[in-house]
Amino acid sequence: MVKCVFSMSLRGLQELINSVFKFIQLPLSCPRHLCISTKAKTVNITFMTKNKVSIQHLAIYSTDLKIYGEGECKVKKYGINGTQWVQRKLNLAININININMHAIIAAELRASNLTDGAVLPNLFK
Repeated sequence: MVKCVFSMSLRGLQELINSVFKFIQLPLSCPRHLCISTKAKTVNITFMTKNKVSIQHLAIYSTDLKIYGEGECKVKKYGINGTQWVQRKLNLAININININMHAIIAAELRASNLTDGAVLPNLFK
């Protein structure tokens, strides 16, 4: 679902999930992108519906995403200047409920990197 919403590559998805696991201190790692690619064809995923669990601790997490254009490989191979890449920032609001050992992403926003994290907070709290 995250891959579709943010139009991410499988490698980018793997790194994003690993960074979220590291942030919430879960001793897990995301499977490699090749494994995700082969397994995604056969797995039926049901998404958790919103429940009425109260928010015990709210963590705001922010990470940078670098989105390359079509010229990235050409620049790396031939050294041509003028790469076309865009930097975005992903902000996540994570509900950490210690009683039932649950971590749930309750809000997410992808934005331009020129805005500060404080400017996004009101949107995450809605």
